[in-house]
Amino acid sequence: MKIIIAFFAFLLIPFSNFSQIQAGFAFDDSICVGDCIFFQDTSVGLVTSYNWSFIGGTPSASTAVNPGPICFTTAGTYNISLGIIGSDGPSAVTQTILVGNYMDSMDVSNDTLIEMGGAAYLAANGFPGGGTYNWIPNNIFECPNCPETVGSPLIPTNAIVQYISPEGCAIQDTIFVGIDFKDVIDVPNSFSPDDNGTNDKVYLKGPGIVTMTFRIFDRYGQKMFETSDQSEGWDGTFNGRKLPPSTFAWTAEYSLIGGLTDVKSGTITLIK
Repeated sequence: MKIIIAFFAFLLIPFSNFSQIQAGFAFDDSICVGDCIFFQDTSVGLVTSYNWSFIGGTPSASTAVNPGPICFTTAGTYNISLGIIGSDGPSAVTQTILVGNYMDSMDVSNDTLIEMGGAAYLAANGFPGGGTYNWIPNNIFECPNCPETVGSPLIPTNAIVQYISPEGCAIQDTIFVGIDFKDVIDVPNSFSPDDNGTNDKVYLKGPGIVTMTFRIFDRYGQKMFETSDQSEGWDGTFNGRKLPPSTFAWTAEYSLIGGLTDVKSGTITLIK
């Protein structure tokens, strides 16, 4: 009997007690001056009307469910309010949004010219301080997040540096790094394949190679080695046999990033 009475008592509880509304919304909590933002309603319960207030924003009010774009033109911290009405009455919530200012200015290095395979020393100094740096493309810089860095592009590059405020507001500038395409491709005149970890192989050396064919011949003109991969060197063997000390001829046909093509030749001495 007690179970039946409890069940009927549960049915007599007003349904509204299980459907209380609660105002809520989501948004990016920091933006920059001049940016616009959308707000997303996350209220709980059956809502019949919305009343948004965007102090400092344009427009300054809305009755939409998910209003936007709302734009801010002055830096500062602003209150965003949402009032809702539902079958169970009203509910309201207020949150703050941080509108950041763009950094005032930035001094950067002058445009520069480097030799092919060389390095450019670049620097930026943003005002006011306290921001972070980002060099683009970041794969050519030793420290892409430092105010001073070293870049080693293989082709003429517009290096972009961004200075970013704590709120994520950024200014940027560009530094042109030109390349003096000089042909410095060569082969050492000796090597010692004695497996001591130093100078054990002979390579075609030099920056900016796009295509290449590197060959080595003995004194009778028999080909000892050939490769089209600059990272592959000759270890002084032929058909798996280590060769005795001798002088060999080499030839190299190649093309460079700057468009230059050439053929070079010379000799190299295998020493023990």
